[in-house]
Amino acid sequence: MKTLKTLIRVHEWHLEEKRRILVELETKRESILARLAKLEAEIAAEKAFVAQQVDDQYRMSALDFSYYHEDAKEKRADIQLELKFNGEAIAAAQIEVTAAYQELKKYETALEQRVKREALIASQKEQIRLDDMAIEGFRRRKVGG
Repeated sequence: MKTLKTLIRVHEWHLEEKRRILVELETKRESILARLAKLEAEIAAEKAFVAQQVDDQYRMSALDFSYYHEDAKEKRADIQLELKFNGEAIAAAQIEVTAAYQELKKYETALEQRVKREALIASQKEQIRLDDMAIEGFRRRKVGG
């Protein structure tokens, strides 16, 4: 039984490690989403600024915006690609967590079954001992009576 308890502890640690990795990946995903939202807000602010500039003297800002917008599109694509890879890593980590959990449950179930089996054996031994005492008491009364 000591071996099973040791295996359970090892698999519990393994499961917690997998969960920690999953949490790190999910935290990174939130950070990526925040960067994407910030970029989108910057783009919207720049568009609004350029839209307000209607005079000819501000035509240059529209030209600058086109360069900015191209750069922002590239940044957006990079962030979305990073988000995609992160999503794939999260999916893989979730599979690993599930597998580690199932492995842990296998050992916990084996331990529970072993404990029940040992309790049943102990109960049967106790019943045999009580039956033997009852038979011996019956014999003594029969011989004495």
